[in-house]
Amino acid sequence: MPVARTPWQVMQGATHIATEHAIRGVQAEADGRVDHLLLLVSNTRHNRTALAEAGAALTATFPLGTRAVLSRLARGEAPQANGVVIL
Repeated sequence: MPVARTPWQVMQGATHIATEHAIRGVQAEADGRVDHLLLLVSNTRHNRTALAEAGAALTATFPLGTRAVLSRLARGEAPQANGVVIL
C-alpha cells in the first residue's frame, strides 16, 4: 500500500521557499545553491501590480505560476522549475 505523502515531502533536492507579504521590488534572480525556488506572495493589489510590472524578466526566472505549482504538488510531484504562487 502506498504511503500518503504531503506536498512538502515530494520536494527533493534543494528547493527553497521564500515568502513575501508586500513586494518592494522584484529581483528576478534565483540563488545558485538551490535547484528550485518557489516564491509565495500575498494576494494583494500591490503584489499583483509589482509582479505584472516585472513582466518577462520575472517569467524567465520563475516560469511556473500558481496553478502549475499547486497542481504538481497536489499530484504528489515536485515542481521542476522556479515558480511564483499567489496566495
